[in-house]
Amino acid sequence: MKNLRALWAATSKKQRLCVLGGAGAAVLALAVFLFCFLAVPAMQYSAALRLLEEQDAQAAYDKSLAIRDGYGDVETLRQYLQAAAQLETEPAAAKAAFSALGDYRDSRAYWGRACYALGLQLRQAGDFEAALAEFAQSGQADADEQCAQTAYTYAQALAAQAQYEAAAAQLAAYTDYRDAAALRLTYLRTAATAAEEAGDLPGAIALLEQVNQAGGQEDSVTQERRLWSLLAQQYAEEKDWAQAEEAAKNAVDYPSEEEAAALVEQYQNEAAYEAALALYEAEDYAGAMEAFDALGDFRDSEDYSADCEQALYHWTFDGFLSTDGTADTQTTTFSPDDRIYCTGTLSGGKPGRTVDLVFRWKDHQNKTSTCTIESWVNNTNGGCYFTYSHPKNVTTSGESTITVSIKSTGEVIATYTFDIDA
Repeated sequence: MKNLRALWAATSKKQRLCVLGGAGAAVLALAVFLFCFLAVPAMQYSAALRLLEEQDAQAAYDKSLAIRDGYGDVETLRQYLQAAAQLETEPAAAKAAFSALGDYRDSRAYWGRACYALGLQLRQAGDFEAALAEFAQSGQADADEQCAQTAYTYAQALAAQAQYEAAAAQLAAYTDYRDAAALRLTYLRTAATAAEEAGDLPGAIALLEQVNQAGGQEDSVTQERRLWSLLAQQYAEEKDWAQAEEAAKNAVDYPSEEEAAALVEQYQNEAAYEAALALYEAEDYAGAMEAFDALGDFRDSEDYSADCEQALYHWTFDGFLSTDGTADTQTTTFSPDDRIYCTGTLSGGKPGRTVDLVFRWKDHQNKTSTCTIESWVNNTNGGCYFTYSHPKNVTTSGESTITVSIKSTGEVIATYTFDIDA
């Protein structure tokens, strides 16, 4: 330290001034450097953000370009400010940029604004579906209003192209907007008419159902029921009885309550008849007979029931020929003018059922006589007799037959052969 002091004392005043001047210059240079390197970029950074707050994003971005590279997050700030500057003119690019910036500053809020701006641009270009998607995700205060306006405009554009069902679909979520509710019903009615004319009755009915679920229009309920009635007839022509029955039920009171109810009953019977017929063809005679009996006199159900009964409970007649109706052995030869009795026991048939029997005698000269016994109860005895009057001056004889048959079906259940000995 003493040496330094001695050295300082030994220097001249001029030399001392030179040393002090050099040090001051160094300090000044350092101060200038620090001001330019740190203070100026900081002021430029703040100025850029202030311009953004003043809604001059382009000026803010331009200001950021003057900030020296490497200062803080200036590169990210420039992306942020450039995206903000693009918000109105290039919203798609701005949206992508803010999405990439993630949580940087208020990029997420700006992303929503970019969606909104993009929605406006897309709607102007006629890309309504994309515009709706952008408005819906924008999160802006009047996003719902913009969605409604977009859907309404889109619906009108679709209707102008005769796409009425699609137009109505666009308005379904926005029925509180202007006259959208009434307009939607009009579009649905128009679409239903077009579907009916194209032969798409189910489609037309579905559209009218939407109309009526939304409160309906004049005669829309009647029109829906009219279409159900037409659809029932269409299904009936296709023999789809289950569908026909359901459609007839939905017709309710068209053209009248009585006629609609009659159609329902008819289609129910048709379905039951087909089911019974299937059982019959499968030789399930017990099931078929029960099904046909339930149908009463519908179509030829009674005839089929009788056939089933015959198949299940076959009628038989165990009888004898005699001259007095009491014999229990067969008589095979008779004399002229004898009474020829055919008696026996009727068996088979459904328990408790009666049947009409026809006895028919055919002699050797092909002459016939008949005797009918009505309502013969099964498992009971009975019969009838014939008298053969021998023709005068005829001495020939021959074989004769008596047959026993079911009157309703003509089925022969017994045959007896005998001779007349002249």
